[in-house]
Amino acid sequence: MSFVDMLSEVIPYTIPYWQGVLSRLREEPYRWYKRLNTIVDFFEFSCGGNLVLYVQTLLPALGNMFLTLLDFDYDDVLRGMLRPYGPYARKSLVFSPRKAKWQWEVPELGEEIGKRIPGAKFIKASKVAQATRFLWIVDGIIQRAFYYWLLLDVVGEFLYNWASGILRSEACLQDGFYVRGGYYGDSGGDGEHSVPLGGFQSKVVNPPPPDGSIQIGGGWIGFSRPGAILMAYTLHPFFPLQCRAEFRLFIRDDAGRILDVSPWERSGSTNLFVARIPRPGIYYPRAWVRNSSCYVIAWGLEALVAKTY
Repeated sequence: MSFVDMLSEVIPYTIPYWQGVLSRLREEPYRWYKRLNTIVDFFEFSCGGNLVLYVQTLLPALGNMFLTLLDFDYDDVLRGMLRPYGPYARKSLVFSPRKAKWQWEVPELGEEIGKRIPGAKFIKASKVAQATRFLWIVDGIIQRAFYYWLLLDVVGEFLYNWASGILRSEACLQDGFYVRGGYYGDSGGDGEHSVPLGGFQSKVVNPPPPDGSIQIGGGWIGFSRPGAILMAYTLHPFFPLQCRAEFRLFIRDDAGRILDVSPWERSGSTNLFVARIPRPGIYYPRAWVRNSSCYVIAWGLEALVAKTY
């Protein structure tokens, strides 16, 4: 039994938001694995873009980070309205009388709004509110821990969005054999599947180089020297309607060994994945499907890039 499943049995499910917290805890390791994998992919693919490319992809990721930091919910407003005078919103985790001379933190907009709601000062000064001061001190310590976790989460999401934006950019994908577009049907059962490397529906943006360093065959890619493969595929559920599945991409070498794997992704979402090719040889891009309720699926080829170093 996992730690999260144990919590679901020990703590009653009737606590508000508890099931949502448990669901988030179950998904958190996967989310961090996906982020770190994409950041590592960015360095492995060695995208040869210029400064303009990095600035263009930086701005959306940076804007999304600031919007996340400034976001608030109605519970923040209620916390600002009900907290009595005295306890700080984010109690320090270090119990020391010494304080920094200068300290800047992300503003709590929800609590600032709650403090200014008409009548809030009477609630804060009431005897009932003062009797709950200890609970608000505990709440402040919890909010401080959540604040540090928020910063870690937001920075990780920012690096993931920036790295994935660079990898998806046309300037980055142009470096090597490049094919994109098209939908190709397949059976929807669990297990290993071949993914399309192109076809009549796809557009070959850059053909294989004339020096023969990269060769494309029926389901395989040949390398004459080390390189990398970028794969971006979407699994589209086709039949029956509303069916679902999960999939991950991987590379198998000519000896049958799995070279690298991507994180799991749900059907309907694009799985972006980079595999480093360490030596010359024949390599087979593949996908693994699990928890499928589909009889028929379609692979959407978003991008396939192969290049040598």
